Parts: sequence; structure tokens; C-alpha cells
Amino acid sequence: MPITVASGAVTQAGTGNVGRGQSNVPLLLLTSTASGNSGTYSLSSISLSLGTGVNTGIITGVRVYQTSTSTFSTANQVGTGTISLSGSTLTIDASNAGTGWGATYSLGTNYFWITGNIASNAPYSSVVDLAVTGSVTFSTGSITPTTPNPTGSYTVVGTITDLATSRVTNGIFATSASPTIYMQGTGLDDNSGSVASLPFTFNFMGTNYTQFSANTNGQVQLGGSTIGSNVTPTSGLAILGAISGDNAVISNAILPSASISTFTVGTSPNRVFVIQYSGFVIPYGSYTTDASNPSSYQVCLP
Repeated sequence: MPITVASGAVTQAGTGNVGRGQSNVPLLLLTSTASGNSGTYSLSSISLSLGTGVNTGIITGVRVYQTSTSTFSTANQVGTGTISLSGSTLTIDASNAGTGWGATYSLGTNYFWITGNIASNAPYSSVVDLAVTGSVTFSTGSITPTTPNPTGSYTVVGTITDLATSRVTNGIFATSASPTIYMQGTGLDDNSGSVASLPFTFNFMGTNYTQFSANTNGQVQLGGSTIGSNVTPTSGLAILGAISGDNAVISNAILPSASISTFTVGTSPNRVFVIQYSGFVIPYGSYTTDASNPSSYQVCLP
């Protein structure tokens, strides 16, 4: 009995968060099971499309890898190089996959992984996903997957490198003509503001947040509880510090314009929420003598 591919299930290869410019992100897993008495077979072609909610340009290229177990590995690429994905659909076959696409496989189960490269300028919160369209063709015939677009996807998130590069190294300082004043007063020292809503859900270390609060010591706390006013933040909480310490003090008697304000830049899905500390004194000597060199800094949530 000649070899035949009896089944070819498509499952989601992974979910979660990915960063801009990340390569070889496992997106789909095609599991093929071949039966028969003898012989080998090869993968001839597979057609793909962007998954639900995925914009063109987010996934810039794809590759295919083969493993003999259900554990992902890049040791055995099917073909060579990266196949460019410039539109919303792509068929991978011998015409674009390069040398090695016609590699043969034996009886039993083989695993084919479709991976994607993420654009270096992909908007934050972008969806990353692929789906199989139509039949998958092997040298022994074609099969139609029962779940060509399995449930699940990735989300593009900001990384420490993203923020350091875009906000510090390149000197970009977000601005707004009409920010919302979060806190402003005369001589505020060791004060905390009330809980306020974020304009979108912000994922920090795997947890989604929709609220924040801030204090005059340069600390921002995520979540629905009010941040403390202490110089040393409480452990176990999601706290961000633009410049954290007792040197971050609003003193409107010296600097009438000093404030904590908020605003949003960009449009969905590429928005950034900015919490800005403006006109703060960093007292190396005293608040009075150092007031001539106020500082402004931002916490940016992509």
C-alpha cells in the first residue's frame, strides 16, 4: 500500500505578547499523519491569509520548519530564507520557498510550523495571527484542514528597549496643547492623587490594567487602589517610577506652573498614554536654590 497523508490538523502554535521586530514567532502548527506500507512524501504547497483583525504590514515574512515531535525548533527549515508577505495572502510552494522545499518525510507524524516576522514599526496592540486557506497539498494528494483558522493570536506590546530608544535616546518628548491636570497645588510634598481611568487597557507583566494613580515622588501605580505618598513604594504592586524619590516635589510657591498632567497621543491601535511631571525641583542643595533648574519627565504607557 503506497504512502498517503490521512490527516492534517491545523492548531494555534502560540499566543501571548510579542515585541516589535521579533522573528520566527510560531503562528500555526500543521500536523500531518502519513500511513501506508512504505515510501516518503513531501509538502507541496500551503496557502495562508492574515488572521481576523490583522492589518497588512504587521507580519513581514514567514518561514516553515519541520520537527518530528510537537516541540518547536528552528533546526530543520523547510526551504531557505524568509518568504516575504506584503499583502494579506500568501501561497508557499517551490516557486518561493527556495532550496530544500521538496524534502521528503517518512511514515508517521510530522509537524510543520509556520512562523512569522513582526515589523519593527508594528503599532502597539496590533493583532498577529495567520490562517490556512483552502487545501494543503502534499506530494501524495491534498487535504482540507477542519480548523484552518484556530482560536488564538498574539498582541504586539512595547518593550523596555522600545521605550528607551523612542523616549530617551532619540530625545522624543510627547506634547499636548490641552493636557488634563491630575494634580496641582501649593507646596505639595509627599502627596498622592486619586485613582483615575486609563483611556485603554494597558498590559503590564501579563496583567491588564484600566486605572492608575500617581504621587508627587515620581511614582505611578497601576490598578484600582490609591498609591501611597511614601518615598519608598510598597512592594508587590505595579509601580512605575519616572524619577522616584523625595527629590521629586511640586512646590508651586517656587514654581507656579509645576503639575502632574495626563494626555493621550496617537490613534487606536497605536496610542500612548502620557503621565507628565512638569516643573519639578530636584534639590541637590535646597528647593529654593535649585528651583532655577526645574525638570520635566514622563511615564509613557503604549
